[in-house]
Amino acid sequence: MLEGTTISIAIGGVVGLSCVVSEMIHARLITVTEKAIQIQCEKDTIWIPKKALEQKNDWYKLKKWFKPDQWQLRFFDKYSSIGGVSKI
Repeated sequence: MLEGTTISIAIGGVVGLSCVVSEMIHARLITVTEKAIQIQCEKDTIWIPKKALEQKNDWYKLKKWFKPDQWQLRFFDKYSSIGGVSKI
């Protein structure tokens, strides 16, 4: 994790009979400490504990036990994007 780079974090998703939908945050990595990261979208920033992130290839996923606080929820709601694939 390098400060100033873009980080992608999966914050939710669902698998159906013929589709996959995921909710992602693509944000600028502002600060990296031993225990947490600070991300930014536009002028808003939040902190996320590193132990709440599970690294996948070139992106991260929030671990299931992580419960966002009210500020993190607002940030996710405001800046997340939803994408999906369907095989019909």
